[in-house]
Amino acid sequence: MKLKLGILSYFLLLLLSSGYAQKNRQKIHPGQIWTDTDGNAINAHGAGVLNFNGTYYLYGKIKKVLPG
Repeated sequence: MKLKLGILSYFLLLLLSSGYAQKNRQKIHPGQIWTDTDGNAINAHGAGVLNFNGTYYLYGKIKKVLPG
């Protein structure tokens, strides 16, 4: 568990220190909903971060309650 948290923290640090975050002065506020580039709420449980050609992607499992 500590290893996963450490790895996630490392990738989050990379994301925050990337040129994109620095140029746009974006900040993360705890408890605030994160949105994607289209303005939709991000639903990425167990998320991971991927860097592909200089672009960072956050991916994970969608966790929704199914109507019952």
